Amino acid sequence: MPLLPRDLRDFHANLGARFLEDRITGYSSLEAEDKALRATCGLLDRSDRGKLRLTGSERASFIHGLVTNDIKSLEPGRGAYTAILNPKGHLIADARILVRRDDLLLDVEPGREGSVREHLEHHLISEDVEVHDITGDFALFSLVGPKAAEALPAALGGTRPHLDEHHHADRDGALVIATRLGALEGLDLLVPSGRAVCVLQLLLERGRPLGVVPVGLDAVEIARVEAGVPRFSADMDEETIPLEANLSGRAISFTKGCYVGQEVIARASFRGGVRRKLVGLRLAEDAPPPPSGTHLFKTAGDLKPAVELTTALRSPRFGVIALGYARREYQQPGMELVTAEGRRATVCALPFA
Repeated sequence: MPLLPRDLRDFHANLGARFLEDRITGYSSLEAEDKALRATCGLLDRSDRGKLRLTGSERASFIHGLVTNDIKSLEPGRGAYTAILNPKGHLIADARILVRRDDLLLDVEPGREGSVREHLEHHLISEDVEVHDITGDFALFSLVGPKAAEALPAALGGTRPHLDEHHHADRDGALVIATRLGALEGLDLLVPSGRAVCVLQLLLERGRPLGVVPVGLDAVEIARVEAGVPRFSADMDEETIPLEANLSGRAISFTKGCYVGQEVIARASFRGGVRRKLVGLRLAEDAPPPPSGTHLFKTAGDLKPAVELTTALRSPRFGVIALGYARREYQQPGMELVTAEGRRATVCALPFA
């Protein structure tokens, strides 16, 4: 099944989009898209993200016991970033959960909605809860950059939204959600699929005077890695414990009580931590970014890796940078490491920017 509906894909193709396995990697130049994210506003189509809807009178208490963050205390109009774990404390997915008056909405990394739905339904016994996959029913657009809050009313009317992260409000049939990518603030729009092309066209045409331009995954990945934000399927997988990926400050409540995987998280948090942790790295500029899975060593002759890289790319501001998992003794910023071929790398604190 295509990740993007045909009408949306055709619209992006007419804008000059470049595709890789049905995901939009870019449009014009990477430099121009990167500049828009930081100076004006980039518009990213994230309709490929998995989307689930939970209904029923016990939905909040049910999901509260299956995720790492506090959901039960959230009022309608609020939300949270969280992790969904198996009993061993390993990630099934990371998710954003939005609390509404009549339902809960979850969005997850593309392709993870099936695993999440299966996990939720596995734990359903007699609770008054139903899980619906609405991935194909809604498009998701992200406005990212300093002009995002101006671009939204310019396109859809109304006043400039003032929302804290993960807070959300209805506007003209769309759900507006406050978001951020590191230091970059933004707004997400969840739009019924039947209106997606029309809304996308309005955002681009009426946002053009404010500097709104379409951006692809390549530009957003630069911003993500600079911010030190891990992404499931790139820097996290089903073997990852959230603490390893630095999710404790964003996704985990240590006061909410029991949830699936909680014993592992509590034990790791209060009895010495985890053996590896996500760190930033800067690599010598004399070669392209190395592929995922590249190992770094204390010296070129070592046999035991110190770090395994997950994402590496070239940043306009910092050169060749990467995220990777470092063993405990190699997590200190400033430590010098090398690849097997002798290319130098330096451990850095996150975020880079």
